[in-house]
Amino acid sequence: APELAALPAAQIGFNYLGRFGAAEAPGQEARTGWPLAAEAASSEDAPLAHALEALGVVHDSAEGPELTLSLAWPEALLDESGVR
Repeated sequence: APELAALPAAQIGFNYLGRFGAAEAPGQEARTGWPLAAEAASSEDAPLAHALEALGVVHDSAEGPELTLSLAWPEALLDESGVR
């Protein structure tokens, strides 16, 4: 624990919401019985724990699985060109 505590704080956070079938969209109940709240995707009012937050979700489609990645950051800290 002391070694980990001495490390610098992470500046990038990643949250993987899971994999969902084509008929499963935010706000609808997944085959697992767990609903995915639309608010889980992002909220402009929610505080960010990192300088850059990445949120990933995979949706199955007829063409195959597709990863969608959403990025959020405090505009006072980073601008879009810096994030890119």
